[in-house]
Amino acid sequence: MKPIIGIACISNNQTIGNKNGELIYQMNYDMKHFQKTTITTKDKNKKNAVLMGNSTYKSMGKPLKNRINYVITNNCVLKSDTEDLYYYNNVLTCLMEIQSNETIETIYIIGGATIYQFCLEHHLYDELILSYVHSPVNSTGDVYFPNIDFYKYYIDKKSNFINVFDKKSEKNQIYTIYYLKKYDHVCQDFIKTMTY
Repeated sequence: MKPIIGIACISNNQTIGNKNGELIYQMNYDMKHFQKTTITTKDKNKKNAVLMGNSTYKSMGKPLKNRINYVITNNCVLKSDTEDLYYYNNVLTCLMEIQSNETIETIYIIGGATIYQFCLEHHLYDELILSYVHSPVNSTGDVYFPNIDFYKYYIDKKSNFINVFDKKSEKNQIYTIYYLKKYDHVCQDFIKTMTY
């Protein structure tokens, strides 16, 4: 099975953007981290898949290069005229198709909130990569990353504090990149025995 990894940049109150499809932050360093993470493969003959909702795709305006783009939409008549862009109306059907594609190495879930939520509720993530900005949000964000059940995921590692300029707020932001992994079933059963 190909690993399924959620990746997002979130504020300290879990804001990720607004309903217009705009991200809450615009930090070049984090954008480069996102690009490198979602493009890099161990097998040079393969690509990674990025799966997103239609609003996320529309906000980008075009498919992400060097990745195979999958867009979830309610509009069943949409057809792609671009290589490496596919439309589906069901997340699970889409994931099953991706899992059967031998040219894909890893599946990255890149938003929006509804897709993130669906994958959390159905325990689909093997890992989460979250860029967590420590300062309060100064802009109008009204779309949030869902709550994470820490009985199912643990922090495997994290970066040091990263201080970078944010074009949206026009000031420096401090953030940390957290790498979370799903507990395996044995570990989950052990945790259940430890709770009172």
